[in-house]
Amino acid sequence: MEVIIANYDWAGLTEDTSVALGYFDGFHKGHQEVLKETLKIAKENNTRPVVLTFDSHPCEFLFPERAPEQLLESSDKALYLGKEGFDKLILLHVTSELLTLSAEEFFQWMLTKLLPKALISGSNYTFGAHKKGTPELLKLWSEKKNILVQTAQDIEVDDSLVSSSRIRTLLKSGEVGEARELLGRYYHLNGIVVTGDGRGRTLGYPTANLSVKEQMLYPENGVYGTKIRIDGKWYEGATSVGTNPSFPGTRLRRVEVNVLDFSGDLYGKEVRVAFCQRLRRELTFSSRDDLIIQLHKDVAETREQLRADFDASFLPEW
Repeated sequence: MEVIIANYDWAGLTEDTSVALGYFDGFHKGHQEVLKETLKIAKENNTRPVVLTFDSHPCEFLFPERAPEQLLESSDKALYLGKEGFDKLILLHVTSELLTLSAEEFFQWMLTKLLPKALISGSNYTFGAHKKGTPELLKLWSEKKNILVQTAQDIEVDDSLVSSSRIRTLLKSGEVGEARELLGRYYHLNGIVVTGDGRGRTLGYPTANLSVKEQMLYPENGVYGTKIRIDGKWYEGATSVGTNPSFPGTRLRRVEVNVLDFSGDLYGKEVRVAFCQRLRRELTFSSRDDLIIQLHKDVAETREQLRADFDASFLPEW
């Protein structure tokens, strides 16, 4: 699958398309309905299935202090879409020129650049300056151009709409199991293993310290039963998210993984951490011995929980 970083003056595509529209942060169950509908329509109409989104959240440009933390990296979006069967992922580069386009101007840009025969979105999709464009307006304008517009069915879990903001709220409360039900998979973070403080090794529980992209959302501080993908293979792991309050000094939040039943050098490797269950909140220990006792319990509970309530079909395998 081809990934295109597109500016306002991008030359555009040369073949007819069916286009999925949205920011698609997380590719949750609601997004998946949009994508499935796009693939179906593209097949029926012999058009190229493509996704149009942004290379970063518009809020990062307009109101950086209000920009939401991200649920999925752009590189993961590309891998996911390629696996699903999409032809192209078009990442619109966010600029002031782009964000000041009116809804009608943005619609005209799409007509010229994407050659759409069908436009597919969710019910809450908006476009153009001040979010003036709606699915209803999109349909009104598209009918005049003989373009099919489809609004995918809303998806609810526990009588509430599935949304990226709802998933963020769950993750910030440590409710990774509930987030899984909305995402359709375990929430995950990717990171490069970097040098840490080295304390875990001296305690008998060595950890891999991950460098994660700054804008990604961390689950609430605590310890989690996780699955860790290293060189294509999944391992069990006890993963800590937090600031290590038992030790002196001020630290940024970090992700540290104790990979179980693994031996080898992880430094410099990119790994994926899938959050399966939350084991406990972050604690402060008054002694080294108390910490070691708790680490032993964490490892035992990780093994127990993952073997009792783990579903491999929820692993992010792309």
